[in-house]
Amino acid sequence: MPSHHHPRHAPEPSQHPTQARSPAREAQAVAKPHSAPPAKAEIQGAIAVLAAAEAMDTMLSVAIGFVRAGRQVDLAGLEQQAARLCAAALGCPADAHPMLRAALIPLVPRLDALTAALTTD
Repeated sequence: MPSHHHPRHAPEPSQHPTQARSPAREAQAVAKPHSAPPAKAEIQGAIAVLAAAEAMDTMLSVAIGFVRAGRQVDLAGLEQQAARLCAAALGCPADAHPMLRAALIPLVPRLDALTAALTTD
């Protein structure tokens, strides 16, 4: 029966057998993977989320104005846009999350203002 050697316990060719990687050392290597720079598509995705957040801010401002003027607002459309925006933000690389968070947090007071405008009627 052939011998099954686990490659992770075998020394690397350039290492002396007594310098083989220990399981603890391998766990450290796995726990701290080297992150590659974000791909062009990921960067474009983050830029698209920033643009969508700006567009959402404008849409919310218009919706607030409409509600205050007694006009109807398509809340389902706003909700769908918000869901797409959130899904796109979650799909961005973790390195972009602080920047995206900074663009999304200002939308909360706009949503609160829209809620207030809708409930004062």
